[in-house]
Amino acid sequence: MESLTAFGQEHLLTFYNSLTSDQQKSLHDELSGLDFQKLDNIFKKATAASDENKEVKLEPFPKDSFDSLMTASVDKLKKWYDHGLNLIADNKVAVILLAGN
Repeated sequence: MESLTAFGQEHLLTFYNSLTSDQQKSLHDELSGLDFQKLDNIFKKATAASDENKEVKLEPFPKDSFDSLMTASVDKLKKWYDHGLNLIADNKVAVILLAGN
């Protein structure tokens, strides 16, 4: 797992010794399947793009342009849920999860 150290991700093994052997194997298999070079390139490209846009002035959305899950009606929540599934089915949304310190 030298690639973890090379890409500053050795913290992923912090609790490795407290895992059962099955859990250790599962974690090892999962981490071995990751292309850390590719992930690093994606991260660098994304952060470089944000550096290029430092002059962009960000302002809060107007209060009438967003809503909350906490206050929305059941009908509105269903509408959002269905719309989200349609966007996923049409490949119009994506999620990238990055972890680090």
